[in-house]
Amino acid sequence: MPDNSIPALGANTLPDGESDRLRSLIETWTEDLVTGHSSEWRSFWAEDAVLMPPGHERITGLDKISDFVTQAFKPGLSDRFSNWSFTGREDLAVVTNRIALSTDGSDAATSFNQMIVLRRDGEQRWRIQTVIFTPTAS
Repeated sequence: MPDNSIPALGANTLPDGESDRLRSLIETWTEDLVTGHSSEWRSFWAEDAVLMPPGHERITGLDKISDFVTQAFKPGLSDRFSNWSFTGREDLAVVTNRIALSTDGSDAATSFNQMIVLRRDGEQRWRIQTVIFTPTAS
């Protein structure tokens, strides 16, 4: 029998202002990645996080994710976000967007659709739990 005390995820179920906070968190997290601030970037993740990159097996655990990302994304990228959507509740959020990554100074960009699942930790901070991204159609 379902637990009716836990609200279902749906549109506009995040508390007021939480979408803006999540957007800022993801933008800062991404900026830390593209500028090579790996320890700051790692601080946004849950230790038992999961990364699901295209064409690759699921990667579980922050150390393995960090190793993969360090090899796949080198500092010096520029990022541009679009198509944001947010849903969630007090303890769980799902954010989707499109991100375009390009080498600084280049007009050519690689775009990905991404879904980011976040949950609150014991100190009520949002932590990235799961990231799934796929390249957009050319």
